[in-house]
Amino acid sequence: MKPRYSIRPASVWSAGHALGAAILVLVGKKMARKNFPVKTYLFNPPFVTLPLGRIKDHNLVDKLLILARLLKAATVATLNPPKNEPLVHDKFEVLSSWEPNLFVNPEDDLCLGYISYFELRTLMQSMGAGKINLSMDAVGKDSEAESVDTLATACLTTNLCPSPDFKLAHGIEQW
Repeated sequence: MKPRYSIRPASVWSAGHALGAAILVLVGKKMARKNFPVKTYLFNPPFVTLPLGRIKDHNLVDKLLILARLLKAATVATLNPPKNEPLVHDKFEVLSSWEPNLFVNPEDDLCLGYISYFELRTLMQSMGAGKINLSMDAVGKDSEAESVDTLATACLTTNLCPSPDFKLAHGIEQW
């Protein structure tokens, strides 16, 4: 018997700001894993990290990002040692079907990490080490090894207008 109604991914949209956007990151990833990528708009979702964007020395920031990534990879590998069985699928490949629209203000320390995250991915790929960066979150168990804020891809938009304070930098009104 055919279902009476069908929902296509293109007909479902989701949008959230701050905590709502963080929840949508989780929902969007789950939907992508079920082969149902949803059009998503994320406004200033939190990304827990040090505010490295405030450091003006870009070489120092790059070194700190690479060090942090390697430490994270070592921690994940230690806590979740790989089993002798092959991985069923590459998490980043599965998640790449979902490309959320990510809106971030670089003056908002709560979501600033997404800018550094994608800058690091670009840097690692330019060094020929993109596979290390992209696959280290996929080591171990399905949900426990992966970072909550890890995205395979996104359409990143940054607000470059100066904000006089944190409240305006984090607020939805800017978008």
